[in-house]
Amino acid sequence: MADLQCRIRRKDGVDRNVYLRITSVQHGEIRYLFIILTDVTELISKDAALVESEQRFRMMADNIRDAVLIIENDKIVYGNRRIAEITGYSLEELLSTNGRILSLPETRLMVDELYRKSRSCTDPPATFQTRLRCKNGEKRYVYGQINSVRHGNIISTYILIADVTTFARRELELLNRIHVLEKSPGNP
Repeated sequence: MADLQCRIRRKDGVDRNVYLRITSVQHGEIRYLFIILTDVTELISKDAALVESEQRFRMMADNIRDAVLIIENDKIVYGNRRIAEITGYSLEELLSTNGRILSLPETRLMVDELYRKSRSCTDPPATFQTRLRCKNGEKRYVYGQINSVRHGNIISTYILIADVTTFARRELELLNRIHVLEKSPGNP
């Protein structure tokens, strides 16, 4: 038995990709050969389009300013470089977790509830504001969006995260200055 993939040209001049399977059966003194051609042109075209689409996604995800996480079966299966930059964890460390290491104890219930609701795959994408715990213990302020999609038996949860720590700290400083000015003598 032999299997191989090749291109053939049909009588009308169109090239097609085929799998060629040759098998033989011995019946008495006669040997019968069976040749089965399966046209896989469409399948190969779809595979090539899928590979190209995945390459475009990775190029986009690796070069945007926001962090991207994809969680499947309660495990991070994809994270872009930005999530590693924000948290200080390597991608390898993040991919070996479910992401809960990033939650602060005081925000864990809110984050878990967002994740649970998203996994119903019926709600529209949800936005959130929270803080993340970095590997070095620093707390980062983030805005994010979470959405889940069902693919057969797998639920993929997509999380986009924008680090707004600098802006949040400036806002807190400004609010503190305003508070001090309001309490200063001569202020009615």
